[in-house]
Amino acid sequence: MVSVSFVVVEQIKMGLIPMEVFMLPAANHERVRLSISVPIETKNKLCQLTHFQGKRISDFIRETIEEKLSQMDRHNFEAQMKAAYQGLADENIQITDDFKYADSENLS
Repeated sequence: MVSVSFVVVEQIKMGLIPMEVFMLPAANHERVRLSISVPIETKNKLCQLTHFQGKRISDFIRETIEEKLSQMDRHNFEAQMKAAYQGLADENIQITDDFKYADSENLS
């Protein structure tokens, strides 16, 4: 059984602990069990919601985690693309500045 505390999860989110530390090699959809602690109010809400939707709590939580991870991956990708674009924009500005005198030489 793999147990991950809320504090560890928050540290992973903040990038203080690499997620790879907790990733075990899985073969063909192998599953691991996670144990979490939540307030009783949260558990009661989960029970009501999942009962209304006809889902098991574990299915709901798994789907929610997958959605959040996908959202985080998308956000990280967008941040990387933005940084790359900004780097290219800065480089383009520098190149433009380097050639501004050469461009005006032929105008005379």
